[in-house]
Amino acid sequence: DLKRCVYGMLAAMSTLLKTDLAPHLPTIVPPMIEAMKSTEGVTAHYSDEVTDMFKVFDDVEEDLTQEDDEQDDDVQGFSVGNAYLDEKEDAACALGEIAINTSSHFLPHMPECYATAVELLEYPAADVRKSAVTAVGNFCCAMAKIAEENNNSEVNETLSRMLEASMDKFLLMA
Repeated sequence: DLKRCVYGMLAAMSTLLKTDLAPHLPTIVPPMIEAMKSTEGVTAHYSDEVTDMFKVFDDVEEDLTQEDDEQDDDVQGFSVGNAYLDEKEDAACALGEIAINTSSHFLPHMPECYATAVELLEYPAADVRKSAVTAVGNFCCAMAKIAEENNNSEVNETLSRMLEASMDKFLLMA
């Protein structure tokens, strides 16, 4: 819970400090990306266990005749601790807000943050997907703000690619 509070505080500070937060981004952003990528708290459940979990093979109707790793044969699903889900949500939302508020200073972090948030759009937990949608939208807004400020063709092209990819993902979610 402490990390979640820190993420919220950093997002709030970015609202006040704006570009003055820029020198601290190399220290702030990597742990937040790691929180979004983290698989900590994810537990695999096997066929001989009965638990509440995300079912892995509920809707799968494809031919699974390819050779699979033998260790995964008995995996029936996964469960994730709520605290880890909440941390992912808060990290994603905070990074989106920081991106908007720090403007072009966030550009070195944008590719990895955006890619990580896009990956979370397919996460099994609905609240994490909701936070990922917010973050992806904020990253696009931040890039639009940067494009408007700088009138740079490279930034405009990147924004176009981000919007196209985001809309494709959003439409698939609907």
